[in-house]
Amino acid sequence: MTKKKTTKQKYIVGVDLGGTNIVVGAMPTDGSHEFGVRSHPTHAELGADRVVERIGQMIDDVIATTIAETGAARGNFLGVGIGSPGPLDRERGIVIVTPNLGWRDFPLRDRVSERVGLPATLDNDANCATVGEWWRGAAAGARNVVGMTIGTGIGGGLILDGKLYHGASDVAKSATRPLTRPAGDANAGTMGASRPTPPVRPSRSARWRRWPVVRRRCFVS
Repeated sequence: MTKKKTTKQKYIVGVDLGGTNIVVGAMPTDGSHEFGVRSHPTHAELGADRVVERIGQMIDDVIATTIAETGAARGNFLGVGIGSPGPLDRERGIVIVTPNLGWRDFPLRDRVSERVGLPATLDNDANCATVGEWWRGAAAGARNVVGMTIGTGIGGGLILDGKLYHGASDVAKSATRPLTRPAGDANAGTMGASRPTPPVRPSRSARWRRWPVVRRRCFVS
């Protein structure tokens, strides 16, 4: 039996937490390949602890698949990046409130890190999507990017002069709202109140690209 050659490449694991699905995958630090990508229902109604356990199991499975495909070792994995609905306290790794998950003041970063034994970082899911398209996707090379994500909620990310912009309150460009409002919910806001929100229409002068798979749009300059 031939032993698989081990690799010195380093890997990171990405987690996209949404109100409907959780998507997890791994890639080398240069972003050149994706490994073990999988998606499972969030089942937020079961509670935050069950969601963390599901995320942890998915991370373990992704790491195992990546090791099998590349010959990497567990020590080749540097950490986990988590994209979550917000608003968030990134410094403390806390989800302040998530309308589409029903969480308040939940220490998501540390709970995931403890579960899988790897360092973790937390940012808004729309920020992560926008940075991903700016780093390796359709917005690569642009200096200024506005990204919009449309899923269970609506979110946005902003790249200004080649840097992700968080703003003074850490929620710059955050537009997260549930697309439908539960009966009696007075805090859903106007975006998505009572009925699904119609798609945002870019101006005729805007350069835009759309990816149906992830349901997001980017305006670049």
